[in-house]
Amino acid sequence: VTKTLMDIVTHSMNTVVDESTLSTVPLSEKIEQEIEEAAQTTKKTINLLFVGNSLTQDGVSYLPMVLKTIARELNFNIWIWYDGGYKLSQILGKWNNGTTASIVSNANNVTSWTNYNNSKTIEFILSQAKFDIVVLEDYLTYMEAYGSAELTVFENVVDYLRNHMNYSFKLAFLFHMVHLTQERE
Repeated sequence: VTKTLMDIVTHSMNTVVDESTLSTVPLSEKIEQEIEEAAQTTKKTINLLFVGNSLTQDGVSYLPMVLKTIARELNFNIWIWYDGGYKLSQILGKWNNGTTASIVSNANNVTSWTNYNNSKTIEFILSQAKFDIVVLEDYLTYMEAYGSAELTVFENVVDYLRNHMNYSFKLAFLFHMVHLTQERE
């Protein structure tokens, strides 16, 4: 049963005695407690999908703890589809071929991850939830390396998701730049 704020206030104004102990409970404490209980039952869930390589997996692994701290009023289900060292072009190739990759999820559990150990396809993830936000991560060695070919791949990845998701979602894109240096003697 979902309680409105008016239900809570009305109930609290009429009931200021805790029946289990027959002691008087301060009205403000009672209201605060009931609001907290109502908030727990009506938390909105945000489904997040991250796609990328091991840098994505490393970067997202602590996200549940951070989100639990800064967004207590929300629940988060997080899925990561990744393959170590891969670029989006390689990921798209795996999707088109129905190839599996490493998948981890903390759906409905903010303290631990479920690892599917290279046993599921992207279609498996897409069937698990209606994702609110999809984050794509690409691997580059230099910013200048992101040209028209990479933009075409990005567009193809987005088209793939649109065709397989059939609902609206927000999209974020990020990339990790690794500058390779050569040691000099």
